[in-house]
Amino acid sequence: MEVAISNLRNIGIVAHIDAGKTTTTERILYYTGRIFRMGEVHEGTTTMDWLEDERKRGITIQSAVTSCFWQLQKRKFQINIIDTPGHVDFTAEVERSLRVLDGCVVVFCGVGGVEPQSETVWRQATKYKVPIIAFVNKLDRVGSDFEKVVKEMKENFPQKIVPIALPVGREKDFRGIVDVVEGSARIYADSVDGSKWTETEIPPEMTSAYYASRSELIEVLSETDDEILEKYVENKEVPSELIKKALREATIKKGVVPVICGSAFKNKGIQFLLDGICEYLPSPADIPTTTIFDVETLEPREVENSENGDFWALVFKIVTDQFLGKLSYIRVYSGRFFSGRRLYNTNRGKTEKIDRIFSVHADKKEAVKQMAAGDIVAVGGLKQTKTGDTLCSQKQTSVFEPPTFPEPVICQAIEPESPSQIDVLATALSKISDEDPTFIVKNDPVTGESVIYGMGELHLEVNVARLQRDFKVPVKVSKPKVRYKEGITKEVELEGKYVKQTGGHGQYAHIVVKIVRNENANFEFENRIKGGAIPSQFIPAVEEGARIALDTGPLAGFPVSNVKVVLLDGSFHEVDSSDLAFRLCAIETVGKALKKAAPILLEPIMFVEIHTPTQFLGDVLGDINSRRGTCGGLTTENNLTTIKAFAPLAEMFGYATTLRSLTQGRGSYVMEPHSYEAVPTNIADKVIGKI
Repeated sequence: MEVAISNLRNIGIVAHIDAGKTTTTERILYYTGRIFRMGEVHEGTTTMDWLEDERKRGITIQSAVTSCFWQLQKRKFQINIIDTPGHVDFTAEVERSLRVLDGCVVVFCGVGGVEPQSETVWRQATKYKVPIIAFVNKLDRVGSDFEKVVKEMKENFPQKIVPIALPVGREKDFRGIVDVVEGSARIYADSVDGSKWTETEIPPEMTSAYYASRSELIEVLSETDDEILEKYVENKEVPSELIKKALREATIKKGVVPVICGSAFKNKGIQFLLDGICEYLPSPADIPTTTIFDVETLEPREVENSENGDFWALVFKIVTDQFLGKLSYIRVYSGRFFSGRRLYNTNRGKTEKIDRIFSVHADKKEAVKQMAAGDIVAVGGLKQTKTGDTLCSQKQTSVFEPPTFPEPVICQAIEPESPSQIDVLATALSKISDEDPTFIVKNDPVTGESVIYGMGELHLEVNVARLQRDFKVPVKVSKPKVRYKEGITKEVELEGKYVKQTGGHGQYAHIVVKIVRNENANFEFENRIKGGAIPSQFIPAVEEGARIALDTGPLAGFPVSNVKVVLLDGSFHEVDSSDLAFRLCAIETVGKALKKAAPILLEPIMFVEIHTPTQFLGDVLGDINSRRGTCGGLTTENNLTTIKAFAPLAEMFGYATTLRSLTQGRGSYVMEPHSYEAVPTNIADKVIGKI
């Protein structure tokens, strides 16, 4: 670590697609001296989007890690940055990044405002208790409106939203920002790189907006700081240093979100954003402890976030590097560790050796000798470690809470063009699924095909392209299909026995189970056995058997979700009962119960936000209705209508082409998974008939 832990900032840049995350990150790297030429997304020259697919498509696919340094008031800060994708198909990258960060910058488009993926990443940050700074970007664009975006944020998010910077000028006349805390203005020169500006008094046309924002800021902070409250009540001037101190504390406690503004593409406001990151977001030292859980009892305890304690770290990402092999990205929470030593993986119960430690800058790695609390690094040598695993310096039975990932909603069959490459394809698919927890590979038990599951058409398309480009495996794929599920509509209680006698010891198990619909979880198991009717050592086998039964539904073999299995009663044999007998009994009994529980087919419903010129509104709505969709709301502004709708994924394949046709190429949309709902009977019969 090159700076004191109190001067370290681990942050993520997150946003809706096309809000300007990567451009913002490129400017941060330029102004901190990490790079010497600003890359542009539209030119395919960015540092952080280094994958071929990213540069070709102009989107971020993989989260990229880098670090840089910023000087503020004689203090040198190290900022570790993770730039994340905005496309919902790659939401797992955002999820696992936020799990290990201390703070994040949520970027909003000054024109689009609060968009669907903006809400998603905000919810993800809130779930992992990550303090937030908001950056309203693209204020140089036609139609940009800072006040409207702030208003939408206040309407959509529970935290107190307080602007600490205001734009000077609108759209093409945007030329600077007002510093609400210091009471001054920063007017940028017309230089190309945005490195020069003039500190001036607040322009007369901005005076009333400045006083209103400052008053709002002080009023919000008076709720959390007694000293500010006293001055506010007595109508005394509040010093800027006191405001900064209180704002930092309120931001770290996650009750307040400071809002900064600018235009990354036009090089305005980024230095102010860097100051805000250092001033208001926490260091690892500001978060004194992190919770870990005992593997068996789930009892929580705290690990001190300090360089002096035992070593504790969480693996949040795995990549296969072309030259270095398998690399595990880890966040270190406690202690210090050197390369060449052994670590214990508490999830796997295995000891592994770390060969090398790397400081990371996008696709470049620099070997370092050690890692310490607060660091985000990549390490080589971990053979059996997976995403979400906990590493520590000695044998332990505790783990960090791993990141959670959404379930895939789409699938397609895959096979190599040449049968001789079956093993090569299997190895390549295994490596990609190790890297990406939302890319799942399964074998269809009926057809014997390999099936890949993902978050959307783009997600599968990108990974298929990787197979052919990075692993040199030409493949054939089927058309994408919906990943259906099955559910139950009736409560069923059933008794089952498994008795086999083949000479010598036999097999005996007897259980009584009840299955009920459960909206709160995909699967839940409850043990109600009393008086030792079934010994405790056989209960896990019953649970495992229930899980296996739910993997294959009675209608068409799709997984069964939202079911609670209750073990009510049973019996055993002193000699013939075993784990195997109870597992097989549970598989058979729960399978029969599912058939009696009036099973139904469930399909993924997508939330779709469509932007269309108002003149095409009728055609677009008619098309959504024809896709079994429902409209959830309309808003119109400046001849542009935004439609919020819900539609089955099965009906949305190829929608991009249809929308372009309906709107003369001027419509756009974004889509994300929303829920699973019952498929209408006539359509369910067709789907089941095709299986």
